[in-house]
Amino acid sequence: YKHTFPSQGVIAQTVHERHAFYKFSQFSLRGVGKSDITAPSNMLLSHNYFRPEWASTGQRRLKNIFVVLEWQRPSNEDTKEHVSKIDPAQEALLKRMFQILDFDKAGYIKTSNARLLSLLLGEDASPGDIKDLEAKMDPKRTGKIIYENFRDLVLGWSGGSDAHGATKSVKKNFVCISLMEAETIRRLIHSDHPLLKVNNEHKVGLGIRLLQGGGIIDRSARFMADPTAHADVQSSMACFRFINCDFFYDDTELLMLMRALQLTKDVIRRAFFENALRCRRRDRQRWNDTPLAKVFSSASHIHVLLDRAILFRIRASLLAKDILLRDAFDIFDTVGDGQLYETEVGD
Repeated sequence: YKHTFPSQGVIAQTVHERHAFYKFSQFSLRGVGKSDITAPSNMLLSHNYFRPEWASTGQRRLKNIFVVLEWQRPSNEDTKEHVSKIDPAQEALLKRMFQILDFDKAGYIKTSNARLLSLLLGEDASPGDIKDLEAKMDPKRTGKIIYENFRDLVLGWSGGSDAHGATKSVKKNFVCISLMEAETIRRLIHSDHPLLKVNNEHKVGLGIRLLQGGGIIDRSARFMADPTAHADVQSSMACFRFINCDFFYDDTELLMLMRALQLTKDVIRRAFFENALRCRRRDRQRWNDTPLAKVFSSASHIHVLLDRAILFRIRASLLAKDILLRDAFDIFDTVGDGQLYETEVGD
């Protein structure tokens, strides 16, 4: 077995175009040469983690994923915001979401609630980013965010932009690598490899992230560390956790996973996950009582955003009325059985 070291991969690929990695679209466990699920195009896998030709040899045991390589280089692509397309049903969900966030039922969202929109999209933006978002959503400074601007924000974020629409001058790829490759990359970083210096001509930056939490454990001099709340980072990491057959996600991680898998139908997501689970040693096999069940029952990430908007609306209403959570529960629980039903909550 011959190991392809990253010194002949990440760096050599930049210079000589030797492809040590392959796109996720080629990752398959069934030998079809094409992935069953559609993931972000910046997700790659190392041949040392799983080789495409292995899929034709039957079910092969998948390695556990512990670390992910973030590989940065200058972007030569068009930086214009990509807006994803939606069907009429999703358009109706967006309008419903806008109405829910219009707390005063005035036909617009107050510009002062821009931070709420950032949180809705899973990004805890800085004060500077919030100002940029306000300027983008309300260019005429009227204090109002109209539906068209709200729609463009959500669809732009769905298509790959972050919440505040920052220009992306750096192309980021996220690569599933083996632990041996991670150690080799760390050796290159700490041995001051010429192609990893600050002034390297190819402007390559490498960072190694833990799969759980996304924390950076090592990086090269030119690597630019964005907060782990950044949508691109979170979506890719959540998708790798999905491939790793993780069952438990918090609300934001679920949203980012749905964002990453938005082009894949729920039944196909389930089939892919169960197939990957059969290729792993896991004590737990049941997913239907875990947060992951929502990924297999929600048609799209727009549904998840709508649920989040409803929660934000309820929270804002409780704060405005200065009602304790337990008191509010008792008020809505008209039957008195200790449970809330949709007919009791209403609009």
